[in-house]
Amino acid sequence: QPFRFQMKDADGFLRSPGHSASSAGPLSLMSRLHSGNTDFAILVADRIHMHFFNDGALTPAKNIERLQKRVDEAQPGFIAESARWGNRFREYQNWLSYQQNLVNNHFPGLSQTMIGRFRSAGMYPDIIAPVFSQHGGSVSPDTPVTMATDADRIYYTLDGSDPRLPGGAPNPNALIASFGGGAPPPVTYISSGHEWRYLDNGSDQGTTWKFTDFDDSEWSSGPSELGYGNDGEGAGTTVSFGPNSSSKYATTYFRTTVDIPDPSIFFNFLLRIKYDDGIAVYINDTEVLRQNLAAGATFNTFAGGSVGDEGGWKDSTLPTSALTPGTNVIAVEIHQTSGTSSDIRLDMILRGETSQGGGDNVSDPLLLSQPTMIRTRSYNTASSEWSALNEAFFSIDSVAASASNLVISELHYHPANPTNAGEMAVSGDRDDFEFIEFFNAGQSALELTGVRFEAGINFTFPEHVILPAGDYLLLLRNRDAFEARYGISAVQSFEYSGRLSNDGEALRIIGAQAEPIRDFTYNDQVPWPTGADGDGSSLVLINPADVPAHGDPASWTASRNPGGSPGTAESAGITYATWAALNGVQGEPGDDDDGDAISNYLEFLFGSRPDLPSDAPLPSAGVQRIDASDYLTITFRKNLAADASLSVELSGDLVTWSSSPTMFETLSSVNNGDGTATVTVRLADPISQGSRQIFLRLRGS
Repeated sequence: QPFRFQMKDADGFLRSPGHSASSAGPLSLMSRLHSGNTDFAILVADRIHMHFFNDGALTPAKNIERLQKRVDEAQPGFIAESARWGNRFREYQNWLSYQQNLVNNHFPGLSQTMIGRFRSAGMYPDIIAPVFSQHGGSVSPDTPVTMATDADRIYYTLDGSDPRLPGGAPNPNALIASFGGGAPPPVTYISSGHEWRYLDNGSDQGTTWKFTDFDDSEWSSGPSELGYGNDGEGAGTTVSFGPNSSSKYATTYFRTTVDIPDPSIFFNFLLRIKYDDGIAVYINDTEVLRQNLAAGATFNTFAGGSVGDEGGWKDSTLPTSALTPGTNVIAVEIHQTSGTSSDIRLDMILRGETSQGGGDNVSDPLLLSQPTMIRTRSYNTASSEWSALNEAFFSIDSVAASASNLVISELHYHPANPTNAGEMAVSGDRDDFEFIEFFNAGQSALELTGVRFEAGINFTFPEHVILPAGDYLLLLRNRDAFEARYGISAVQSFEYSGRLSNDGEALRIIGAQAEPIRDFTYNDQVPWPTGADGDGSSLVLINPADVPAHGDPASWTASRNPGGSPGTAESAGITYATWAALNGVQGEPGDDDDGDAISNYLEFLFGSRPDLPSDAPLPSAGVQRIDASDYLTITFRKNLAADASLSVELSGDLVTWSSSPTMFETLSSVNNGDGTATVTVRLADPISQGSRQIFLRLRGS
């Protein structure tokens, strides 16, 4: 197991975000590994990028999702727990407000804040890792995929390898993205030095000040950065904190306008802000950002926390719908953390992005024709600095698996016993030869990532599994056993754990979002096809392209081929009428055209020639000794292509006949390679002294 570091006080992650980041680790182990080891340093950066970007585990949405799960679990018992802490959390609204503050104010900006701290600690590179115009998922062959960075070079691979070799050299198999101007450049609309209006007199402006129709013509104005303090906070414009430095105004208001002709031409907007200490930002009357500031804060409300890196930019992303064509009004309120705090600041950058990242260098587009994993890094040739690794998997015109497109087309739940030396060398357990076959009955490729069995076997599809339209996929209980019997499959295959019940059981499959896909119960008893219950045949879905009801026994049949047809379609059977026409049969089914004592219909079932008397494969009875007991057997030839069944029946009086599957067991079914198989069936009970006379026969239907 690798090292696993646990936080000593885990709820500290929910406190003020003013803590600094450090690469030290326990006993300074991380610092010692990091020092002089560029490969370890880039590995740390890669892990940070994996978790803090692209829906990673520490992105705002994932943090909020985990918190909400715990809140939902704790909510019923919160009254008793809050009472333990006294008046501070006694009321439900206080408890709820604390949680909502984390969701609305703490987590949304925490990830980007942490990236700044990691950079300051030397744990994350300064250059931007390439950002895809679409981070993976389904694309069409004509969908352009671009990468953006602030570096002068992008290396990428399509074979799953890292563009950077250990030691820092570029991978010779990596490709270099070209910057040919094929994509429009980003546009910056607000930057440092932008003109703002501000109100710094400590007055109560209520809520009207943030609306687009508010008249701010009497407010003061000046360029950013705006603020006061002794660390450049008022580099552009110094605002007033009031007459008393020990009781500074809690709130200062700011407004500006920006003209954007057509926001829709951009992918999104980068909102980059410096602030200290609490902030709320409104664009065209709508709140778009709130940090360290309680909802409903008034003019005399102080910030809920301080900012650790006051001079650092904090980034967030705005959808293009947040801006309108023409003039946009931006209103900002900055709140002090206390009346004695030394400073406030505000500066802003607003940029329309043509990719998902903040880099100005946008690559020429890539066009993909097949599912592809792209792994990429930025590289600065002057400094030889690499970015963190970014990777994304792209499928081609794929859709999510659902009940309308993903079917179980074949189920081999009770295979025949291993008979040949190759099979026995691998396993003597017949269950090891189980398999489940899936079929994509839809018109588009299926994304199977996260699809899993909730009942039956144990299996979850791994990442990036794509099943093309009309293709098959196999789940195998034991790959070695499967290949000993069937050879190496040409279709995708995976191993599962557990085993299918020989007596039938419920199978339940759900999608990545827990949506139901398949939920049915198969059985080994009539009206289900009993030929699939240990006689060598598999259970085959009839017309899988039509997505029949899986829980209906009439939707299934026993396979014609012994062992089924894993990874391929079940061969279409031939009817007696077609067979008779092909073989020039002159008489009726009960006639014997060649006079070999075998009727035309039995010739059809046996796969023998109806015009050749010497081809007369009559069944034969015998006795076989198994485990010190003797068993009566019957051996016969079977036409694998016949659209008909051939079953063994038993009688003690030649009047009453039975074909119950509990009375027989298939010993072997050997493919003869000519479209027929030689099948040997034994009675379930051994021959005993004084056994009565019994009769066996074959019935075709």
